[in-house]
Amino acid sequence: AASSSPKNTGQMGPKSRVYLDIAIGNRTGGRVIIELFSDVTPRTAENFRGLCTGEYGSGKTTKKKLSYEGCDIFRSVKGFMLQTGDFQFNNGDGGESIYGGKFNDEDFSRRHTQAGIVSMANNGRNSNGSQFFITLKRSQQLDNKHIAFGQVVEGMDVIRACAQVPTDRDERPRVQCKIVGCGEVGKAVHSHSLATQMSEQIEEMQEEMVPKEKVNAAAAGRAILAGKQGGAAVDEESTKGRRSNDKEDEEQAIGGTGVAPARN
Repeated sequence: AASSSPKNTGQMGPKSRVYLDIAIGNRTGGRVIIELFSDVTPRTAENFRGLCTGEYGSGKTTKKKLSYEGCDIFRSVKGFMLQTGDFQFNNGDGGESIYGGKFNDEDFSRRHTQAGIVSMANNGRNSNGSQFFITLKRSQQLDNKHIAFGQVVEGMDVIRACAQVPTDRDERPRVQCKIVGCGEVGKAVHSHSLATQMSEQIEEMQEEMVPKEKVNAAAAGRAILAGKQGGAAVDEESTKGRRSNDKEDEEQAIGGTGVAPARN
């Protein structure tokens, strides 16, 4: 189906909220709720909201359903950010906006001041599509380059759980982290059965006892979600004295519509 016309963003509330239901491996991780800066970045916020609800049909360029449901977190940069939103290829090479293809930068007044800021990935100026990232720490080097359009208000422990999953050499999580449901808070729940399943699985995971000394990649998702690591904040002090990615590396990490590194 062809995509419908984007709504008048002026009608959107100043504090609209959307949710992402994220699974780690074969376990449902939990719900992440994001408050959108609809008052400052209405066009960017509506793009994200529409991709969460899936109400705009198929993309003009990709011919794929304009929805974040099914998107993998295809890149996890330790202590920096998680990137997703490529509903076309799930590797950082694709996706598009609800407006068709890319859309222009809007407002850079919101800063990357803390963990949990939700911001657009891009290929440079005026190249915003569907891919986005969530910060794991203050990242002021991204200010005036990427549009910060929202912030995580609930479920940051789920984001940190995903960030703890081991990655391969391309910084892709070795245990799949996937958006299995999404929508707008206050609207009909996308899947009642999913919500019920999430509640039951989270209770089960709280009861699991998983040793944290020897957690391999296959078991990482279960161990994290059992509460062993999921709620821990990123320890920035522990990284002092160890050279991490410099600013250019970090900017490349979320460039592109993701500018993902070549996969062999």
